[in-house]
Amino acid sequence: MSKPRFLLSLTRKIFDVCYDSSDQQELQSLVELVGGIPSRTEYISGWLLKNIKEVEACITGWGSISLDDELLDKAKRLKILFHTAGSVRDLYDKAIKRKIRMVSNAAINAIPVAEFALGAILSGLKGVYHYQEQFRKEGRIAWKQDISISPGYYRTTVGIISLGHIGRKLLKLLQNFDFNLLVYSKHLSEREANRLNVKKASLNELMSHSDAIVLCVPDLPENRHMVNAEHFALMKDNALFINVARGALIDEADLVNELKKGRITAFLDVTEPEPPEEGHPFYTLPNCILTPHIAGSFGNECYRLGKATLDEVKRYLKGEPLKNELSLGEFFYRA
Repeated sequence: MSKPRFLLSLTRKIFDVCYDSSDQQELQSLVELVGGIPSRTEYISGWLLKNIKEVEACITGWGSISLDDELLDKAKRLKILFHTAGSVRDLYDKAIKRKIRMVSNAAINAIPVAEFALGAILSGLKGVYHYQEQFRKEGRIAWKQDISISPGYYRTTVGIISLGHIGRKLLKLLQNFDFNLLVYSKHLSEREANRLNVKKASLNELMSHSDAIVLCVPDLPENRHMVNAEHFALMKDNALFINVARGALIDEADLVNELKKGRITAFLDVTEPEPPEEGHPFYTLPNCILTPHIAGSFGNECYRLGKATLDEVKRYLKGEPLKNELSLGEFFYRA
């Protein structure tokens, strides 16, 4: 009996990053990869045009070529896309309009992002970032505890902006602590807020009452610069603002202006653009912690993405319900 015919719309490099050797072997035992595993030089639109017409499913991920109308016109047998990464908008909007099923790993990639945000919160609420900067400037005489910058975890307030995949996973982690939890979400009802044991808040309320704030909003046009000078000015002295979403969601110039006052601290894993331009204040402001977009799956965490995709492929082949399939509405609602 012949195997189902799949297309691996990934380069060998990305395939190796996201699928360990055992998962690669299992995938290839289950399906025929038409055209094999392309190298970086082989992976061009012409290669896709040649091979996509023969397959019922396509596995994609970071760096995959967008499926435009020319490719989709050739893909007469294509039924489903398995996206090894998270974001699918702009890549496959034409595919989903043709009622091609789509699986996204956004919920899987949210796991390390939530864990990263938790680490930033826990470090920040103990004043780690402040203390390190003081030691660098003053040395031994800075060895003193300061409750104003180390409120700790008991009954301090953490605000989560948006309750999508990342927000919900972060919320679950935070519920192991004695935090007061505020959530700003247009889609959260009072009933669900009560069930989750959180308080629903407006954006202004959340910004003004939280000791640590985590932005995890989807990168949609309507959310651009949703956090700006008005909101940063509302933050409590010594509060922490964490962005693990996208840089374009905040007005970075407004954030710089607020940081220069020395009142608050920012932890930015994302910026607009990435990296910031040479000489940008984010590199030198003492109250800005900058990381190069590492909150999402990185290193060994990438293998979780491949494993999740393989599991979905196995469910599909058995005719079972898929865990991470996107509906048409979800596709355009999520980033």
